[in-house]
Amino acid sequence: MKKLSFVLLLISSGFLAQAQMGITGGVNIAKYSYVSDRGPLLTFNAGLLYRKALAGRLVWQPSLTYSVKGAVVYPEIPIGSTNPNEKYENRLGYVQLAMPFYAGSDVGDAFRFDIGAGPYVAWLAQAKQTQKRYDGTEEKVSFRIGGKDNADFRPLDAGLRFGTGFVMGERLGFHVLYDLGLYNVNASSHQPALKVRTWSLDFSYYFKKGSGGKRSGGSRKGSSGRQSGGKSLGGF
Repeated sequence: MKKLSFVLLLISSGFLAQAQMGITGGVNIAKYSYVSDRGPLLTFNAGLLYRKALAGRLVWQPSLTYSVKGAVVYPEIPIGSTNPNEKYENRLGYVQLAMPFYAGSDVGDAFRFDIGAGPYVAWLAQAKQTQKRYDGTEEKVSFRIGGKDNADFRPLDAGLRFGTGFVMGERLGFHVLYDLGLYNVNASSHQPALKVRTWSLDFSYYFKKGSGGKRSGGSRKGSSGRQSGGKSLGGF
């Protein structure tokens, strides 16, 4: 037991050495994989991240966030319909673990440019719908989360994250991200497959200066190797 604890301590020390922890958050522009009668939804994400320089110019930056995805659904209203709803705002709140790898280069002394991709997995914590009516009123209801044909949405989502951006002064980061959902989150086998698509504009703050992928110029005097861091709920 003592040997195992010692090994785990060495591993954790290796991961934390020259690494950076931080907070991240931003704006999501969320939608579904099919666009018929559906529009983008403006939401948010927030959470924690970890940044670790690997070999060469490669950086690993996983993050654990609460990210709200979904879409705006516009119902078909045939002549004579008594449907009072103008649109439905579907908000899907995920606890998401993203694990992108970034390659990049230094831009001057203060900026590090990132570009890369990696997988993500997400667990649906809550799914709610706001029904907007023509008379200006609204009603909020909850979707069911569960298995096939016994709910509205499946609890698991997975896909790829693509990103690019900058880290400035080893402390501040700005990234444009795109989550490409590859998993059908629609629990009903009688409806089309539904996959989430989300753009994000994220800002990050790193608690300490660390590796972050920035390399020393090596030739400057005094250089110390600075590093950067169709149902009653209005369908889906």
